[in-house]
Amino acid sequence: MGFLDDLFGGKKTAEQVSLAGLDGWLQGRIDAETSDIISDCEGALESINDLIPQIRADVKALGERELKKIDSRYDKIVRSAKPGYVKSMLNALERLEYSGRTYDDIAAYRRRLPDALDTVGKVNFGDGKFLTFAYRDDMTLIQTGCKRLLDEKEELDSIIQSARELPALTWLKEKHKKHQETTAQLRNLEGETKTLTKMISDDEGGMKSAEHEIGRLEVSHEAERARKIKSEIEEIAGEVKSTETPIHYHLSPLTQALRKYEKTQLDSKQMNLVKALIEDATRAFLAADQVEIEKVLAGLSDSIKSGGITVKDPDKTLKKIEHARETLNDEMRTKHHNLKGKLTKLHRELESIKVGEEIERLNKDITALKASIVNHTHKRKDLQDKTKVMKTESEKILDEIKTGLKEMNVELT
Repeated sequence: MGFLDDLFGGKKTAEQVSLAGLDGWLQGRIDAETSDIISDCEGALESINDLIPQIRADVKALGERELKKIDSRYDKIVRSAKPGYVKSMLNALERLEYSGRTYDDIAAYRRRLPDALDTVGKVNFGDGKFLTFAYRDDMTLIQTGCKRLLDEKEELDSIIQSARELPALTWLKEKHKKHQETTAQLRNLEGETKTLTKMISDDEGGMKSAEHEIGRLEVSHEAERARKIKSEIEEIAGEVKSTETPIHYHLSPLTQALRKYEKTQLDSKQMNLVKALIEDATRAFLAADQVEIEKVLAGLSDSIKSGGITVKDPDKTLKKIEHARETLNDEMRTKHHNLKGKLTKLHRELESIKVGEEIERLNKDITALKASIVNHTHKRKDLQDKTKVMKTESEKILDEIKTGLKEMNVELT
């Protein structure tokens, strides 16, 4: 039936326009439509511009005309109203003049025309109604001109309102512009999403490389040597603690007695050693000469026995001093010194093995890459959400454009 419709003047085949060519097509139709409107409006606009000088001349003539003798009741009113009327009318007439050439000029003129004519009406119904008492012929002439202005304004409105396609074309032009903007925004969002996806992929690749390198380093000879040294360090550190424990065990219970002994008459060397033992018995013992330690313990024992200092349980304290003198010897000090020397050597050797530092650096890199992936993933999700909303908006606008074109028997391809 489509062929027969076309043949016998039935359903008209829809005009086809591509999305890429839509802007140019719309602008062409708008230009043609506005050109017709400008042409159709020329008569009304010329009539308005012809009427204004006539009315202006009539208003000026009224302003210059002398007041004839009239009823005294109206004389003062007319004299007072006339200057205001003339001034207001001349101002309104100046706003009514049209000097444009384009459709936009006509549209702007139509927007100010109602206010200007409204002013003319108010002036004539205001001061103008009093002037008819003295200048009936002049006022009739002016008001006739104003009525013709109103008629031409209505003619102008009728012409523009009859151009029904222009508002639709203008609306479609704005919609198409919005669609172009959303399309550009979608391209930007998709580009940013693609960039973030690549960054995430690069970070994941960096993580895998770092993990592979850590795996390689952990089975290397250096790593094995580092683990062995750490094991030795732990073992020797345990021996050091075992050496220090009996020193602390024997000397720390004597702290209160040493505090009292500190207040007796001691030479400076003994005084310093006693203070050191009170502060940190283990460290002081290991740092002191065995002879000096013996002197302090012997002196402490003698002071308790002689009553030089008093303690809570003298016998018990003396036994503790005796046990300390029997247990703590130079061999313990030497053993501790040797063990600490071994620890220092092992720590230096461990520091010289860089595999641990490299593994630590790689682990830090992995942590940073994980944080980067999380950050980029969140950003990508935000962009994807925005893209989804933007696509929905773009599709909605495109559907509105298609519907508008369909009403004009135009199909978007």
